[in-house]
Amino acid sequence: MLVPEPSPEAASHAILWNGAAACVPAAAWVRAEHAVLATCLDRGHTVHVAVDEAVLDEHVPETLAALRSLETGSGALDTDLTAFRATSDDAETLFRALSVGDLSKRPEDSPRPTESGWRTTGVTELAAVDGDDWRYYSVPRQQTTRAVADPPASFRTALEAVLDAIPAAGLAPSPPIRVPAVDEARALLTGTGLRSTHPERDTMFFPYWKLEAAVADSATGCVHLEWETPRSAASSSLGRVVWAAVERIRETPPERLDPSPADYERVTALLETVGESLRYDVEFRRL
Repeated sequence: MLVPEPSPEAASHAILWNGAAACVPAAAWVRAEHAVLATCLDRGHTVHVAVDEAVLDEHVPETLAALRSLETGSGALDTDLTAFRATSDDAETLFRALSVGDLSKRPEDSPRPTESGWRTTGVTELAAVDGDDWRYYSVPRQQTTRAVADPPASFRTALEAVLDAIPAAGLAPSPPIRVPAVDEARALLTGTGLRSTHPERDTMFFPYWKLEAAVADSATGCVHLEWETPRSAASSSLGRVVWAAVERIRETPPERLDPSPADYERVTALLETVGESLRYDVEFRRL
């Protein structure tokens, strides 16, 4: 079985991580991924790993040596690179090989690069497979490609539990989610922000760190958004006059989303994860 290319159609959920959150270690995303893989192994899934042997051999030969002790080959990854597979019996070997450790304590002359080096270029793909179904798929160099496919309720609960212990990480419905907004605009909710499109205006991107509150109104099916306004942050009267002029010409983010009944829970669950798990300073409320 080949793992399909992750897409909104192929994945129901995604592992999201806010790398810009304050006081979050640089390797937190690795901890999050390992927690997910460990949960998969605990449930009897097989983990497949594709690697660039040249990169690993140059920077972390001990990692390559450990991986070579695993079974080779993969029927789950469509790759021309070397692939290995691991079961629950191989968990210790797998995580010892893929761990980046405490990088802050490595000697300055250590040849081992940071996790953004070998861990994102030497490890090219990971997948967890349950029989003929894939459950998790990751392309480490693309932090937005950490897809989860149709997790059973108990598996989803287990993933949420282990991710709760990881700073600024969470499980959410797979973005992007397309949602109608006001005034003919359409919003595309991604893992890092909202992209707004309008037939008569330029496409604009508004990151979640500019979002202050999201209020889900179940009675109307709308989601109201409150954004940071530079005008309110201006401390002087001159500053407020300048921002008033700027606001008349600048693009403003959507303040109301009108998802379909089928998408309402996906949208609210994503924004709830943004506000409560990813450590964005966003207040999320349900009415």
